[in-house]
Amino acid sequence: MSQKEKPSNKPFKQQNLKAWQPLFTPKVIISSFYLLGLSFLIIAIIVGAVGSSVKTYEARYDDKCTLNETCTVDIEIEEDLEGPVYLMYELTNYYQNHRRYAESRSNAQLMGNDVSWYQLEECIPRKTKDGKDDDLDQVYYPCGIIAFSHFNDSFSITESGTNLDFSDSDISWDSDSDKKFIKNDDPTGIVEVEDVSNQHFIVWMRTAAFPTFRKLYSKTSSDLKKGIKQIQIDNQYPSNQYDGEKRIIITNKCYYGGNNRFLAVAYGIVSGLLFLVATIFTFKHIKSKPKPCQLAWRNF
Repeated sequence: MSQKEKPSNKPFKQQNLKAWQPLFTPKVIISSFYLLGLSFLIIAIIVGAVGSSVKTYEARYDDKCTLNETCTVDIEIEEDLEGPVYLMYELTNYYQNHRRYAESRSNAQLMGNDVSWYQLEECIPRKTKDGKDDDLDQVYYPCGIIAFSHFNDSFSITESGTNLDFSDSDISWDSDSDKKFIKNDDPTGIVEVEDVSNQHFIVWMRTAAFPTFRKLYSKTSSDLKKGIKQIQIDNQYPSNQYDGEKRIIITNKCYYGGNNRFLAVAYGIVSGLLFLVATIFTFKHIKSKPKPCQLAWRNF
C-alpha cells in the first residue's frame, strides 16, 4: 500500500476515538430502578389527574326505545363542558374483531377503483345480489358484511326545544376520508348499499378491537352548559339479535384524548414493579456485602 492510500493519522480514521463505558455496579443499578420507578409514578399521577378532568355522561336507550320508532332520552350534564364536546354511541357484545367479519370488505372497491371478480372474494356472502360470485353486473357497492351491518340509528341533541350545534361533517380520520373511502360515480355493479363517502359509514368501517366499543357520531366546538339535554333517537339498529346494549354518550376530552384510566393504571403498575425490584436488589446487596471481620480476615 502506497503512502497516499494509507489513512491519515487522525482519531476518527484510526478508530481511536474516546469512548465511555458505564460500570454497572449495584449502586448504579439500584439507583436507576428507583429513579425509573419514581418517573413512572409521576407520569401515572399526571395522567390520572388530567384524565379525571374528562367528564362522561351516558344513558342506555335500547331498553327505552321501541325498534323502528323515534323516542327521546334525557341526559343530565352536571358540569359545564369545555369544547370540543362529542356525541358518541356505544355497543356491547358486538364482535367487530371477528376475523371473518373484519375481512369481509374490498379495499380496492372502497377506494373508488374499478374491480374484477377476484378482488371481491373476501366479500362473500355479501358480494352479489343474485348470489353468483362471477356476476359483476349484480355486485353490491360497497360489498361485504361490514357494509351491510352499518349502524343506522340517528341522533339529534336539543335543549329546551332548541337544536344544539352538533355536526357530523368531520368525524372520521383525514387519512380515511381522503384516501381510503372515495366514491366511484360509475362503479362496477348496480346495487348500491351505502354512500362510501358518508362520514358515519367511514367511522363504522374502522372496526373496533373489543366487543364493547364507542364510535363518534357528531361533535361541536362550542362549550356545553350544564343542564338536561334531550336526545332524539331514531332507533333502527336491532341490538337484541346479538344480546347487546346501546348507549348514547356525551363527553369532552383532555390533551391526550379521552379519560384513559388504563394508561394511568399501567404506569402505576410498572412503577410498583420497579420499586419492588429495586427493594429486592437493595436487601440482596446489603445481605451480600462483606462484614468488617471478613474484610480483616481477607487482608490478613
